[in-house]
Amino acid sequence: MTFAEQLQAARNAAGLSQSQAAIAMGRPVSTLRKWEQGVNVPHPTIQAAALAALKSSKRPKRKAENTQVRRQEGGESAQSPE
Repeated sequence: MTFAEQLQAARNAAGLSQSQAAIAMGRPVSTLRKWEQGVNVPHPTIQAAALAALKSSKRPKRKAENTQVRRQEGGESAQSPE
């Protein structure tokens, strides 16, 4: 698997957009796009740091997703009936 494929897979697994992933990695979005397209390939130490940053980053769940999880776990919903 190429670095471009690994990067895209890690970003998708974290549920992040390219903009969010770039922020998590501390890189410009244009750099992330070039890496994902295979135009540029960073040094292996930078590759490892970028993948680690994505693995430790997760997209925050939206309120509806949090409510769904609570219902599945048998907890009460945060929303009050109207």
